[in-house]
Amino acid sequence: MTEQRVCKILIAMMFINLLCVASVPALHESRAVTKILWLLIGGIIAGILYIRFNVSIKRRVGILSIGWGRAMIWMMLAFPAWFLPFFIVFDFEERRSSTCQEAVRELHESEMAKGLFGDSIQIGWPVEGQAGWDQKDLLIPVDGNRGSGWLRVVSTKTDGVWKNEQLVITSLDGKIHEDILNTTPSPQQR
Repeated sequence: MTEQRVCKILIAMMFINLLCVASVPALHESRAVTKILWLLIGGIIAGILYIRFNVSIKRRVGILSIGWGRAMIWMMLAFPAWFLPFFIVFDFEERRSSTCQEAVRELHESEMAKGLFGDSIQIGWPVEGQAGWDQKDLLIPVDGNRGSGWLRVVSTKTDGVWKNEQLVITSLDGKIHEDILNTTPSPQQR
């Protein structure tokens, strides 16, 4: 398979990714959409320029003739094409986790969340997270008809079961609100 054919396949994949961003509501309503679009558009432009000028560039710049130089160029061209599909897979796995589903259920039941975001609370994209052996930290974008923000979820694993310890809402203005789980006992209960 020639370099130009591979490059055309990568451009087609990036174009399909652009269509996904335009058609999947969780993607095109996301706060990360502009970064994703610029990454994909930049990848498409770089691929088209590579196809158009690769022979003249190889003659002028000797680094592309070397194996590692060509590998670096191909990694840079391929990154936008594979970025979105991998990111969607990881986001999908985070959303399916019991930790995330329980946090979303608590969010929808919370009166404070309804007061901040309104009645139509939507989970944005992407759900970000870090997980260790016994602790998980998620950051879930939240949008509603009254406002937007993030839900930070801190969970611990005990006896093989994940349990949400903290669900803290941060609004877009940076104000951190109380834990909606209210797991910390008040001074009267101590």
